[in-house]
Amino acid sequence: MTRRIARLALAGALLSAASYAQPASDKTQTESVTVTGQKVPQEVIKAFVASHAAAAPALGKMAKWVRPICPVTTGLTSAMNDYISQRLREVAKQAQAPVDGNDPCAANIDIVFTQKPQLLLDQVRKDHPVFLGFHFEAEAEKIARVRFPIQAWYATESEDEHGLRQIDNPQDRHGSDMVIPAGANPACPQGCVWHFPNARTMNVSGSRISDSLRSLFFHVMIVIDLDKISGLEMGALADNIAVLALTQPQSFDACLSPASVTNLMTRGCADKPKGLTAMDAAYLRAVYRLNTAKIFSSQKSDIAYQMKKALGE
Repeated sequence: MTRRIARLALAGALLSAASYAQPASDKTQTESVTVTGQKVPQEVIKAFVASHAAAAPALGKMAKWVRPICPVTTGLTSAMNDYISQRLREVAKQAQAPVDGNDPCAANIDIVFTQKPQLLLDQVRKDHPVFLGFHFEAEAEKIARVRFPIQAWYATESEDEHGLRQIDNPQDRHGSDMVIPAGANPACPQGCVWHFPNARTMNVSGSRISDSLRSLFFHVMIVIDLDKISGLEMGALADNIAVLALTQPQSFDACLSPASVTNLMTRGCADKPKGLTAMDAAYLRAVYRLNTAKIFSSQKSDIAYQMKKALGE
């Protein structure tokens, strides 16, 4: 299946599931965030990064967008769908993430409001499992389980030092061949070819803190349960979605401190900002300055350093 065919097919599935949706509140919030004058201790910044940053499973490194993002929102009124997508573009530009300027463009971020989120995920698991992100076939049902009012699934790709990109998909059976010359192995006295169905060939060179392999987002799907967002301001919801679309979190129900807009749907969390916070903005900008070839621990240190420069101490 080509990427174009897969995206078009997924779009059909999303639109079908989104037919259950009802219009939400049209309250909006469009303020941008300027990160100045905020004095945050270094240990607080490190704790924020440690509790928020997550590694993509294929390489164990943080991923970010290198392909220009093209968000498409479905399930609300036309005006509100456009507002959610446009707000994501604005936040991405503030973070200096790449944004596709074409209209229309090939969607790589699908944002779906629906009253039947599990029905949608069951369909995606059946027809397009690659969009659930890196997982093995036996894990598919668990990975596709809807557990939160707002939840995201991240499909990634790995890039080697020569710029070769491959989607992180263990279900890909093409694999790689290893040629065993005659006399090199007793099991193949005349020589043979061993096939490794899930293996990939990638060019690597690096050091103790970097191996030149990079983890990149290929597709992000964010699903919002309409029955569980009643009363929320659309501006706060749009900013929450934007953070989830641009970075992969450790959890969808964490209560971050200092407060993050991602606290919005966390039960028992008292501090729920009504929009993108200075911490959120600094975090996003740091992620999009990140060297994705570095190991995860170095990536977190670099993010904390960039946030310290932006927020002060």
